[in-house]
Amino acid sequence: CLVKPDADGHVQLDSSYVSVPVNAFQGCTELVSIGFPSSMEVVGNQAFSGCKNLESADLSVASSLRSVNTSSFRNCAKLTDVFIPSSVRQLGDAAFSRCLSLISLDMSQATSLESIGSYAFQGCGKLVTVKWPTTSKLLSLSDHAFANTAIKTVTLPDSVTEMKRACFKGCLYLTDVKLSNGLTKIE
Repeated sequence: CLVKPDADGHVQLDSSYVSVPVNAFQGCTELVSIGFPSSMEVVGNQAFSGCKNLESADLSVASSLRSVNTSSFRNCAKLTDVFIPSSVRQLGDAAFSRCLSLISLDMSQATSLESIGSYAFQGCGKLVTVKWPTTSKLLSLSDHAFANTAIKTVTLPDSVTEMKRACFKGCLYLTDVKLSNGLTKIE
């Protein structure tokens, strides 16, 4: 672990951190919760990947956050909910894939979001609720982005013009889909 968790398993990153380095906490089994400073801009590749006991990663205060990179939170089996702040532009490939306890994803404030990478939330089998931004810069949903989740409803922002292949593959509970008015291509 980049920073040793306290007795309760918590780490609070201070304002000297503008990024979480690649592999910084990868596989850190002692980590239960992580707090980010408002100065945080980037969560590096695999920064928290495999933190099997991570339950809370509060991104809401990270008002400078631009990017959650490839596999940043992949295989965080106990992570239950994720809030994407308005400053985020990119969610990398497999950013939150296989977070088996993830139930809720709130992107309602993510008005700067431009891309959701391939397999970003793939295999989050308990993910039921996704709050989409009503106004967004999001143009495309990458392949398998929400595959094998428990999503019931999808309301895409009007900015989305393209859905890549298998975007919602294996979403057995998906019953209500509202496509973007700007959608021109579905692979």
